[in-house]
Amino acid sequence: MKLEFLNPEIRLPQERKSKLLNPDSELYKYIKKYKLYLQENGFPHENRMDLHVEVLNNNFESEAEFLNRVTKLEGRDINVAESLKYANKYIYIDLGNLQGYHGVPHITVAYFGQVDSNYTKKAFDLFSVFNRS
Repeated sequence: MKLEFLNPEIRLPQERKSKLLNPDSELYKYIKKYKLYLQENGFPHENRMDLHVEVLNNNFESEAEFLNRVTKLEGRDINVAESLKYANKYIYIDLGNLQGYHGVPHITVAYFGQVDSNYTKKAFDLFSVFNRS
């Protein structure tokens, strides 16, 4: 699936350090379906912002840098089965390297808040069932 952003050529008013995914894209729809599957199978999670990728390290980097990094990610092929990972409290899709960005560029699929890593692992393990459906 391709990584596609909402209006990749501009920075929208609600976008500070992160760029929103295109809700009409195949990847967006697939992630939303997986999020619903998690909810329906007993793994509620927070949704603080619609699906997005953080591209800036801080609020002081320029809009030009924001758009430059978006351009580098736009259209990138994403194999969700290979890129899906989990950490203590969240499941995410690792997008690989992004020059200039100090963290791991990713799409947060589910943030669970106050849970332990066993809970997150159980939710993560559901992906193999979901992916077969």
